[in-house]
Amino acid sequence: MNSSNILNLSQLPANVRQQLIDYYLYLVDKYASVEQKQNQDTAFLNQFAKPIRKQTDVEALVREQNYKGVDKAKIKSITQTIDIPQSTDELLLLL
Repeated sequence: MNSSNILNLSQLPANVRQQLIDYYLYLVDKYASVEQKQNQDTAFLNQFAKPIRKQTDVEALVREQNYKGVDKAKIKSITQTIDIPQSTDELLLLL
């Protein structure tokens, strides 16, 4: 970079120099607040992030989620007590 292109602040009037300094400080403060907000957002989102598993183990998921399955006897008793006049084929055609 050519030294003749560099702005020499001491050559500027005091009021212009102070305005440049104030604006520079404003930008630094603005950048810091944006960076802080981004860090807060990242921290918030990281609360919900879970590590991705390399393999899915169904048995492990069942244990972790305390999955009990369905009560087959209860389902069978419900289906026997329901009075549905249509046949299974007729019901499938409605889909």
